[in-house]
Amino acid sequence: MAGSNYFKFFDKITVDGKLATNIFRRFQFLRDNTINNRLFYEYQVKDGERPDILAHKYYGDSKYDWVILLFNNIYDPATQWVMDTNEFNKFLIQKYGSLTSAFDTVHHYENADGYIIDEDTYNSLPVGSKSEVSVFEHESRLNEAKRDIKILDSSYLLQVVRELKDGVSNG
Repeated sequence: MAGSNYFKFFDKITVDGKLATNIFRRFQFLRDNTINNRLFYEYQVKDGERPDILAHKYYGDSKYDWVILLFNNIYDPATQWVMDTNEFNKFLIQKYGSLTSAFDTVHHYENADGYIIDEDTYNSLPVGSKSEVSVFEHESRLNEAKRDIKILDSSYLLQVVRELKDGVSNG
């Protein structure tokens, strides 16, 4: 996780004569906890917000960024956290060569109900009951879906930290 505090509870092991943190330990929230809406509230990440910023805002300390990440089953923030506008544009340019290419290239076709269809079906449907989805739109949809996260209610924070400490030391 992004916060170094997350790993402080993990056992140390010796690898090739060097002391290392045992990152193979896992801690995750029980599924019941992530769907129990008394424990969290829905949040939409704003452009430029990072887990450490949200942790500081809601828990008073950026070191609890790992709580936000784990509560949302995010193990790789580089690929699983929403990109801001600049990051997203850079991503598109790197992946597709240019923003123009991303806008002009068809990723897939959809019918009026939003179902993906093949090109032959697309060509046989009347105008107004079909659409082309560009690479830009497709990637944008994927990125925007990452904005919706859950924030653990701060009244449960210390309990979670205690459970993490107990879970990795007793596991």
